[in-house]
This record gives sequence, C-alpha cells and structure tokens, in this order.
Amino acid sequence: MATVASNIICAWVGNAADIPSGWSRKTAWDTYYVLGAVAGSDPSASSGGNTTHIHTSPTHNPIQNSHTHSITADVNLQTSSVRNLSTAPTNPVSVDGHTHSGTTPATTATNDGIAITVNTTSNDPPYVKIIWIESNGTPTGFPSLSYIFFDGATLPTNWTLVQANKFLKGADALGDGGATGGSLDSHTHTSPAHIHTSTGHSHTVMTITGTSGSNKRTGGNICANRYHTHDVNFSTDVIVNQSVTTTISSSDGQPPFKKLVTIRNDTGANSLPDSSIAIWASTAASIPTNWERYTNMDGYFLKSAANTGEIGTTGGANQHLHTASACQPIQNSHSHTPSDSGAIPGATGDGSGIQISTADAGHYHDWTDAGATATNNSISVTIDNCTNKANYPPYYECLFIKYTAPIAGAKLKTLMGVGQ
Repeated sequence: MATVASNIICAWVGNAADIPSGWSRKTAWDTYYVLGAVAGSDPSASSGGNTTHIHTSPTHNPIQNSHTHSITADVNLQTSSVRNLSTAPTNPVSVDGHTHSGTTPATTATNDGIAITVNTTSNDPPYVKIIWIESNGTPTGFPSLSYIFFDGATLPTNWTLVQANKFLKGADALGDGGATGGSLDSHTHTSPAHIHTSTGHSHTVMTITGTSGSNKRTGGNICANRYHTHDVNFSTDVIVNQSVTTTISSSDGQPPFKKLVTIRNDTGANSLPDSSIAIWASTAASIPTNWERYTNMDGYFLKSAANTGEIGTTGGANQHLHTASACQPIQNSHSHTPSDSGAIPGATGDGSGIQISTADAGHYHDWTDAGATATNNSISVTIDNCTNKANYPPYYECLFIKYTAPIAGAKLKTLMGVGQ
C-alpha cells in the first residue's frame, strides 16, 4: 500500500493522547480553521482572520414636532392699594385679585444625533473541534477515526459521512477533538440603550392681555387698566428623552465556503481511498507524487456537506450587514420657568367715589407652566456592512489536494494492451 507523503495533513477527532504513530499534532493550527489559498497562489505562512467582528452605524437624529405650553398666573403681586373710584364709567381698571392665562407660542426643539454602538459577536460558524495532524511519511494510509474529504457520489467502503453542515476548527492547545460549538448559520448583535437629548430651547416672549375683573377708573392714581398686558419670558431648558434600545436583526455571517463530504475512517486500520482529498500547507510545486491541487476549493473555507448531493454548494460572503429597528424616543414631560416684568401702566383719573382695592400699574404675577410633552418622529437606523473579510474566523491558508491511486503493474499492462 502507498504511504501518505510527509507533511500531508488530515483531521483527527480523537483524544490528543491517542494520536497514531507516524502522525504529529500541527500545534500552530490549534484553534484555527483552514482556507484554500487564492487560485494560482501558494498558501501564506501567516495566519489571518479575527475571533469577532463588529459593525458601525451612522448618526441618526429623530425630528421633534413643535409643541406649546399652557401657563397661568396667580393673583397679582407687588403693591395694591385702596383707592377712590370715580363714578364715571370710563377707563375701567383692574381689581386687585385678578389673574391671567395663556398658551405659549409653538417651538420646535432639536434633538442631538446619536450613533448607536453595535456590540461585537463571535466569528465562529457552526464547528466541530478536531486536531490537525501531519504525516511524517511512514503511515500507509489515513488512520482510523481520521477525517478527510471526498467529492464523489459513492463513499469509499468503511468510510462514513460525518459532521453535516459544520466547519472544522482546530482544538484548543493540548485539547482533544470532538467538541462542537459556534453559532448557527446566522448570528445577531446587540446594542446598548441610547438617549437623545434635545438642545436647550425656550419659547418667545409672549404678551398676555386681559384680566378677570375690572372697576371704574380711579381718582388721581395710576393703576393697571382692565385690558393691561404682561410680557412673559421663558427660561431655556435642556429636555431629556427616554432611552431607546435598538433591536438588530440576525444575518448570515458565514465566510465564503464550499461544501465537500467529510468522511471518517471506520475501517479500524489505515486506509487511503482513491480520490481522497487532504490538506497541504506548502507550495503547489512541492505537492507529492500521485496528488494534485484540488482547485475547486481555492479561496474557500470548507463546510461539511449533509449528503453527496450538496457537494460543490457554495455560500457565505466576505461581508454582510444587518437591519435595525427604527428609533422613536419618548420625551419626558418638561416645563419652563415663566416670569414677567410687570404690567404696562393703565389709566389715570380724577374725582371721587367708592373706595376699592385695585392693582398698581407695576404689579406682576407668579406664573405656572402646566408642562408639555413633545412628540419625536420615528427615524430609521442604518447598520453598515462589516469591513471586507472582518467576518473570517482565525485561519491558516492551505491547498486542498486530491489523491489518484497509482495503477498496479498488471492492470496497467491490461489498460495499455500489453501481452494481448
């Protein structure tokens, strides 16, 4: 039987302590996947890939609708006096205990823009851990419980199809093969809650007219006219919206792969089937006799097929993106502090009449803002593509090589027609 040439690599799913004679653990490939080198190139000696990947998200800024506030004033403050009212019906004046109310001019506050944080996630696709083992040139075939690959419709005798829809990942340093893990064919990211704060806003000065009661004009005193006005100012306040958690959809983040059948040697002995596919980590020019580069795997990670009908199926990509739920923060109710600078002076008069309490011309009020809640519009949140190849798990490049069994002498003579 032909031997497996030095440096040919296969996968071993058993215990580290049981690696067969003639094979050694390729420790540099512990925790690594394999990726076929780009067509026409030799494998790089350096590793590549990442354990995790991330996405960015452009700033988004919900637009706020305009809003108003209702304000009211308590009874007038500052000086009030008891005055003689004229019996004349002209120039009515405000009584001492009058009030005001009104509605602020509408204002639209501006929210700040926020770029959400997208948390990292693992690059591990669905995998089974194996030990990558390398021949020293003496084994007469691949050992029992080893994994190799196959692209034919009929499996070799005593070899079993295994690990459907899984990638092969090097076991942890000193670890055994057999453990499974990784995500399904899709994965998700999370995003912490974020808060949009509005910029400081106020409402324009408003003039309040009218009063709740009046009397006739005073005699010889300046007081507030019944229809006097107050100019009301408003404080500038920064309004906080409630936090929003953006939900990010799942997406297929698998790297570009092609499927072959992964087969396990169940013969109980060494076996080297015709058309076996194994792994080579050196140059194409140094591929051993009876083996040739299997170019169908150039540029691809290997994923185990579920059946022979899936051989050659491709999937995955160098990049992917996700969608996200829209953002519509809820604003907390807010108010402003209103204040006025006193009434505009009203009428004067002379004469005499009944004494009554009236408001001085310079009186003012304490105002109360009833509060208001503005509505923010919903806005889309965009998730960018990950950067090119950011979703590749840690890997070493290799060449996939296919074995063609040499033809025995008698059979070769028959094929050549010798002796006939």
